[in-house]
Amino acid sequence: MSARAWIDSKKPLLSSRSTPAPTLQQQQQQQQQQQHIQQQQLHTGDRVQINSLHGIIRFIGTTKFKSGTWAGIELDCVGLGKNDGSVDGQRYFICPPNTGLFILANKVLKQQHHTPVYNRPLTPHRSNSSKLSSPLRVLPPLPKKVILSEDNELLLLKKRIDALEAENKMLKQVNQSSNNRIQFLEQTVIEVKKAGMDSIEILESMVTSERSKVKELQLEQNDLRLAGLEAIESYESTLNQLQSDNKKSQQSHHQQVQLFLQDINVLENVLQNKMDKQVDLVESLKRERQNNSGHL
Repeated sequence: MSARAWIDSKKPLLSSRSTPAPTLQQQQQQQQQQQHIQQQQLHTGDRVQINSLHGIIRFIGTTKFKSGTWAGIELDCVGLGKNDGSVDGQRYFICPPNTGLFILANKVLKQQHHTPVYNRPLTPHRSNSSKLSSPLRVLPPLPKKVILSEDNELLLLKKRIDALEAENKMLKQVNQSSNNRIQFLEQTVIEVKKAGMDSIEILESMVTSERSKVKELQLEQNDLRLAGLEAIESYESTLNQLQSDNKKSQQSHHQQVQLFLQDINVLENVLQNKMDKQVDLVESLKRERQNNSGHL
């Protein structure tokens, strides 16, 4: 892809749902694009060329990601596009991933279909019209771009044919492998049948033995499952009991602390009363001494 096409495809897209009102310049650009479309008579399904890329128009019109008239093109070659026909969650057409490309419509060149002349007679067809004597007009050679486009299409078809041939070869190999497997199984069945009833009885006894082993394993599995459930229940019960005992121990400790605090308060009150009484006694003794000294 040319730099110009990449630049057009990599321009920022607007993700808002509402498109702002177009300016005068944008309106003029849209009118020019419409005139270009009308001049080229672009329609969905037309083959077009964008620089060195070729594809088919799948969408023509305005979009939500940017103003202007855009052409949604499904490219011939997978991997050269930018999307699958949708931009910012809005779908405009459907195509394989990395095959869709949006280009301004005025930058799209419509391909002209040229029909080459094959196996035509050297002399013109004779009729009763006035054009009997007109010489056969030789068509001009095909343009180089058209030849390149046809070469690209032939190359693409050759690649598809090669891919189909490779897939066909792989399917043949798978089919051959399946046939070999079927033949091996059929031969095994024949050998088992030839072995007689003894071999069948041996096989049946082996099957019976294996079934009994499977049953024993299932019983052991059930026993282990039950033992596991019992262990889980015992663990949960023990855990609940420990939690309950811990809670009771905390409550008992809290009650003891409350009792200790009450005893401390009582002792403090008793000590305070004793101290008050001693102070009163000292004061009374002082007063008596003073009274006695006054009488003397």
